[in-house]
Amino acid sequence: MVGDNPDADVAGARAAGMHAVLLDRSRASSAEKRDLSTISTLHELIQRILGKRTVEWTA
Repeated sequence: MVGDNPDADVAGARAAGMHAVLLDRSRASSAEKRDLSTISTLHELIQRILGKRTVEWTA
């Protein structure tokens, strides 16, 4: 689950037994204090999923 609300999205997903990632575009969240996996872009999420493989975007 990817969401931008640490309480509703991330905590809810974790309570349901899902992996959760907080989308925090401004990096203003206190995610580190809450032990949350955080990304600032969806591209970063894809990189994490695929590892070091290159992702090419086409329009």
